[in-house]
Amino acid sequence: MCGQKGGIRKMKQPYGYLFVTLVVALMARVWVFAHKVPDLNDKDGFAYLNAARTLRGEDVPAVMDNIVKFPRNETLGRPVYPLFLNAAFALARWSPTPLSVLERMKERQPRLNDNWHWRFFTTKENLRAVQLLQHFLGLLATAIAFWLLWEWTKTGWLATLGSLFAIGLRPAWLFFERCILTETLGAFLLLATLFFFVQAHRPRWSLMWMAIALVVSYLLALTRPNFLFLPLLLLLYFAWRLPEQSAQIRWLRKVVIILIPVIVVVGCWKTYYAISAYHFALTPEAFEDPILRQTLQEHLARNPNDHHAIYNILPTLMERWGTSWSETGARLAEETRKALSRRPDVFLKSTLSGLVEYFFYAGISWGSLRGLISLLLALFNLLGLSALLLRDSPPTLKFALGVVILNALACSVVIGVYAEQARYAFPTEAFLSLAAFWVVWHLMQLMRTKLSQTPAIQ
Repeated sequence: MCGQKGGIRKMKQPYGYLFVTLVVALMARVWVFAHKVPDLNDKDGFAYLNAARTLRGEDVPAVMDNIVKFPRNETLGRPVYPLFLNAAFALARWSPTPLSVLERMKERQPRLNDNWHWRFFTTKENLRAVQLLQHFLGLLATAIAFWLLWEWTKTGWLATLGSLFAIGLRPAWLFFERCILTETLGAFLLLATLFFFVQAHRPRWSLMWMAIALVVSYLLALTRPNFLFLPLLLLLYFAWRLPEQSAQIRWLRKVVIILIPVIVVVGCWKTYYAISAYHFALTPEAFEDPILRQTLQEHLARNPNDHHAIYNILPTLMERWGTSWSETGARLAEETRKALSRRPDVFLKSTLSGLVEYFFYAGISWGSLRGLISLLLALFNLLGLSALLLRDSPPTLKFALGVVILNALACSVVIGVYAEQARYAFPTEAFLSLAAFWVVWHLMQLMRTKLSQTPAIQ
């Protein structure tokens, strides 16, 4: 009877730890919501707001936005976050952002004064509702992180510490949760994909969980296009593992083997055509077109080391080339492919540097306390990658780390070092941190086993 009670108490134990975890994470978000206003400093936020207006049928003109160098009615090919914004506005009953909040925002975000955007903020777009909904996603993500660590370790206190470190109290999460950007939604969808993947990865595979994981991963790809590989990767993985449940569908593995080389070739071809001119942002001589080269040189003369130079010269290129927005993008892509053949060394250096910045958060300033903390954090999270080399690592954890590596390669090859790799790395940071806690726990278990097997000295 006592043993039975002990077993019941042990089963209930994780819920107590989960409760503490959620309370701490909630308190942090309550404080942020009370003291911090939504952040619209990044130009991308205005672009997503324009896309949300277009999707809900507002009369959005095709003119170039005063803040964003995009046509106002451009939906960016990423519909999920604009739909998320509209959902937040709808939940707030299309109320305006409180004027007191807008006044506080204007103190540090002067671009907010733009008449086009201001009209929506003061009538039907409540940015506080977006912030609140993203804080809620951060809380759900903390719960998922706790569950994952519990699933992998069955250790409540470790799941609490790991989930709070990875998400619940992480400054980057608390910051992005108040930004009008895709980071929070993208990171949540990535964690949710792994959650459903783990649910499907049971002794008896579940088609329902597989389908849900695929749908969520597709939503992620429509939020952050650098994860376009994930739905296909999941589909191949599920197709490979399903024959374990039924001998009648063993032919699926032959299909997967045939498809893999085809997918690799098509993927490499698509990646090649997606490579961004950002690689050559500080190397004007790499480009063959004289107008592009001259325009970039003129801009860099006024703004040395502007990593966003390609983005910033787009309106000038449209004027000098006499092209539309879409035509300018196509022509720039063609010039980028020429630059690849002219200066492959620049591309290679940019790609390798992009990988370094992806894992080291692009923000290490040597010799400062902040730089030291960033370095220690990066090294701790890189410790998580060592789980790939350990034989006892859970297969689902190895899959998550494989996603991290594929995303790092995709972002570095396609975009390079000058495109804020830290933001592209953000959705996968939680995986690296959770993996690092699992490695620490695994080493503790090995040490405990070794000590228990050591004979006592008489």
